[in-house]
Amino acid sequence: MKITAQTRLKHTGLLDALRQLGWTNIKLAERTGISPSLIGMVINLKTRPSEKTAQKIEFALGEKDIYLKVLEEWPTSFKGFKKTFIIEQTKNVDITRMIENESPLMLPPVQEDSIDYEWLHEQVAKLPQHHQDILNKVYFGSMTTREYAESINRTQQATAANLDTAINALLKQCGSSRRVNR
Repeated sequence: MKITAQTRLKHTGLLDALRQLGWTNIKLAERTGISPSLIGMVINLKTRPSEKTAQKIEFALGEKDIYLKVLEEWPTSFKGFKKTFIIEQTKNVDITRMIENESPLMLPPVQEDSIDYEWLHEQVAKLPQHHQDILNKVYFGSMTTREYAESINRTQQATAANLDTAINALLKQCGSSRRVNR
């Protein structure tokens, strides 16, 4: 039988911390004074937490010796995804094995080559040239923000802000949902 697993993108660092502690969104909400729905929106990448919210989460986790910089991986101008990104994986399995075996069936991790880079680069090509340049050289390329800033005689801070703007333009260009099939 062929089965398909659908994975919704999550803030892995925060999700892993909650799993390590055996906490739910509700438990973290109780420890921080943040609503469970806001915690869920942060985990599900629906909203970028404010600095105050991130600090409350970091403090609650830090009390349990888990140190996580919640905002570290978020572009500063990223406000959250409007819709859910879904990754699908399909595998042929023996259904009797699934019924008889109590442990979960593990699908192999999504390989980088399963991402539709051709489609993604087509979306980049639709953006203004200055967005294309920074995305192709920094986001997809091998240049650091500092190296790119020096190459165009701009400050690193201004270049980082331009990269955030370009990433948000790309997210908007990509639309509300994108499936990556394996």
